[in-house]
Amino acid sequence: EGKFLHALQIYYILLKNKNHKKSAVIKLADIYQKFGKIDKAIILFENYLSENLDIEMRKYFANYLIKNGHNEKALEVLEYISKESNPEIFFLTGLANYKSKEYEIAKINFVEFVKRNKKSELLPDAYLYISKSYRHLNNFDLALENAKISEMIWNRNFELYLNLAKIYFHKEMYLHAFEAVSKAIKINNKEFRLYKWAGKILYYMDEFEKAEDYLRKFINECDSIQDSEIYALLGGTCLKNRKYKEAQDYFELSLKIDPGNETAIKGKLESGKSAS
Repeated sequence: EGKFLHALQIYYILLKNKNHKKSAVIKLADIYQKFGKIDKAIILFENYLSENLDIEMRKYFANYLIKNGHNEKALEVLEYISKESNPEIFFLTGLANYKSKEYEIAKINFVEFVKRNKKSELLPDAYLYISKSYRHLNNFDLALENAKISEMIWNRNFELYLNLAKIYFHKEMYLHAFEAVSKAIKINNKEFRLYKWAGKILYYMDEFEKAEDYLRKFINECDSIQDSEIYALLGGTCLKNRKYKEAQDYFELSLKIDPGNETAIKGKLESGKSAS
């Protein structure tokens, strides 16, 4: 912490130097992000932009806001940049919309981005977000179509295959869903939510022993879980594997988090009858 305090002192001195002010603001914002003091970083950016017509800095600020969950603020910042002169703003606007769960508006902005930026490095991400937006809007055919376009451009993104797994899952194409999530795990086996999805898909494939292995791996790798569904799924796998006492324990954990979880309610009754 002392190291960061020393850095803060240096960068605040550099803020007074016109030639170093921009880099000092960025460095200070990074430090404030580490300490969760985003509001202080926002003040620095706003002060800088009030004195400088710097479009690149405004883009950086908007991206910083999106990364830290200030999506509405990011949209306000982006309003000052011409989309006609800077078509990449469609991507940032779409991202802020998506993070705000405004999926229809997000999709429109990402579609506009790909129309205007045929050679952008962000194309695979844009198509992925179009796909995700369609998925959230329950249009799984168009979600799949755009995910496949993203895959053709760049196929080393685990998020792409997790998205594909979710699409196939909703289309009840469970074998394809498991193949997709397996690719995601191969790309990034440290992303533990993938194991939850692998277990969930296997559960619907009636592969209960394999499902249990993946779900347990997810639980063992996570520090704190407040997820009613995962415990209900584990209870279900234990029930199918005739581990009735364990099944009851997991259903009870699920109900502690969400007393209205119907899967856990039914499972607890069934496991209780089987155990007796």
